[in-house]
Amino acid sequence: PLYSSAASDVYKRQTQHAFSYSKGVMTDLHSVLASKVNNVNATVANDVNAEGSIVGNIITSSGTHPFLYAKNEVTMLGSLSGSVSGSALAINNQAQIVGYSSISSTKTTHAFLYENGVMNDLNSLLETNKSGWVLTDATAISNSGFIVGTGYLNGISHGYLLYPLDKKKRLNVNLSGVGAAVSYTHLRAHETLMN
Repeated sequence: PLYSSAASDVYKRQTQHAFSYSKGVMTDLHSVLASKVNNVNATVANDVNAEGSIVGNIITSSGTHPFLYAKNEVTMLGSLSGSVSGSALAINNQAQIVGYSSISSTKTTHAFLYENGVMNDLNSLLETNKSGWVLTDATAISNSGFIVGTGYLNGISHGYLLYPLDKKKRLNVNLSGVGAAVSYTHLRAHETLMN
């Protein structure tokens, strides 16, 4: 599939090489990424924002790694819990990035939010002892901070929506009237019931 942004950029996800197309020029991102990261076997571009920043994953001999490509600079986003598998799936115009990272101790994935140079596990910000949620991936983020993805509520797979509650960037997770407050600035929040 082809995608476009407000900056009139187009990119395509390919099996081996991610590329961007902007202002009549095609750039092979695989070549650019391989020149800045060792042992690149394949690249995948997943999203682009209005500034032309691209997120995706780089597959190397040591695993799959989420990346940000902006202004000819590659930023490796790291991982949760020291894993070597993950992917950046979406970026908004505030350069907030969401995706998933494997958790080595449980052999599952957890949703993350990357902002200001820090990757946060969205699950670590939930009141997990009360909420019953395990957020496994975050697939999109709006410019106003709404995040959607999939996860498990009390062991049953569901889609979720995280939405801002206040200026402290607290978020609420909502599904069919059940919610648990979450903050991605490390403010613990209390469980809430939504009517």
